[in-house]
Amino acid sequence: MTDPSLADARRRTCECAAASHAPRLVAVTGGPGAGKTAVLEIARRSLCNHVVVLPEAASIVFGGGFPRRPSVPARRAAQRAIFQVQTELERVVLDEKRAAIGLCDRGTVDSVAYWPEPVADLWKDVHSEEATQLARYSAVIHLRTPSDVMGYDHSNPLRTEPVEDALHLDRLIEQA
Repeated sequence: MTDPSLADARRRTCECAAASHAPRLVAVTGGPGAGKTAVLEIARRSLCNHVVVLPEAASIVFGGGFPRRPSVPARRAAQRAIFQVQTELERVVLDEKRAAIGLCDRGTVDSVAYWPEPVADLWKDVHSEEATQLARYSAVIHLRTPSDVMGYDHSNPLRTEPVEDALHLDRLIEQA
């Protein structure tokens, strides 16, 4: 019987001998419950070691204890923190140049959907512009949030949105 970890190691190796790459970032985005993390886990297990999967910054921030409150100042603070964590995760991939592709569980532009109006304040607060952030990604893959009838998953403890809010966020992310 073959050891599964050895099978994973063989599957993740490739014939590329390059020690350095010009990495490209691909944002896998969509509303809550769209399946981003599940799809990226399959990619992580299946693709070669020149494809790096970055974790979701919001899960790092909120899972690490950052307060999640409904007030406008708290929502702005959370989105600034998520933006900075996302930016730094991506920066490691770009600066190390070991990976050819960084698959991102969401992108920096996703913050637009969660930011209280006006959105222009987001870009001012993070010292950037929408066009600059969009240009970071070579591609964006948008996965749709399913309705309750189609299987919206309520089991993730970090996902606090009811299905109606998740579908609304999905539309806002797609527009961004």
